[in-house]
Amino acid sequence: MNKCIRKYVEWDAPALELGNVTIPALLLDALARDKDGDALERCGREVARDYIRPAATYFVGEFTVDSALEVIRRGSLYAGAFSFNVGEGRDSRHRVIVVKQERGRLWSRFWVGVMEETFKVLLGEETKIISTDSLCVVQLTTH
Repeated sequence: MNKCIRKYVEWDAPALELGNVTIPALLLDALARDKDGDALERCGREVARDYIRPAATYFVGEFTVDSALEVIRRGSLYAGAFSFNVGEGRDSRHRVIVVKQERGRLWSRFWVGVMEETFKVLLGEETKIISTDSLCVVQLTTH
């Protein structure tokens, strides 16, 4: 029961207020079918600007690296479409962010857009991003 209540409080209620909806994975695939990597990367950038930034501000009260990571963590935990992990580097300024998904290279490009827009463009942090068919890996150095 506690898990259900926590999910509702941390994800369901706020996500609905922010305009998040649940859609079948088949629909996601159909929407992306005729798109190329550049289009999905642009979509990821829009998600960063129009969902991650406002959600971070809503959930935590400010838009920072940590609050953006919290939104992505909650998405991973409660939406179930991807897994997410953050590893600390030599000090608290260096982190490695890994997003793993099973939808293929185009969806990795989506995550490149999300990560670059969130951390490099909106937050002004130094990033290095690589992606494979199932991974988006970000080396993040904060100021």
